[in-house]
Amino acid sequence: MQSSQDAPWLWGKYVLAENKYILDSYYQMIGNCISLANIPIGTWVHNIEWNPGQGIKLIRVVGTFVQIIKKFENTSQCIVRLPLNVNKFIDSRCQTTIGIMYNLCHGKHKLHKAKQSRWLGRRPIV
Repeated sequence: MQSSQDAPWLWGKYVLAENKYILDSYYQMIGNCISLANIPIGTWVHNIEWNPGQGIKLIRVVGTFVQIIKKFENTSQCIVRLPLNVNKFIDSRCQTTIGIMYNLCHGKHKLHKAKQSRWLGRRPIV
């Protein structure tokens, strides 16, 4: 194991997880893809796996998110609130991404000439 003197880029409080020392703040950074068991309750997440290792199946659309409501340590399950206020049981070993995926500038840029609209693949309306 490395000590803090060997790795000067490590700062803050260390946490032992999966036999590795990592920073506590690593889990709370937006955009990190980690398992539901390592995310605090109340965090907004997107891109969730339905079963561990199967790939992303839930909450893939821009602007949608779920909130982690409760974790059960003895059954390795957690409850998440889906966008329509539906609570769902999901395995806490499933990977997910922290934060809400969105694009603030979507649809706000101005097209200065008709040719720019054609470059985007739009046909003229007559």
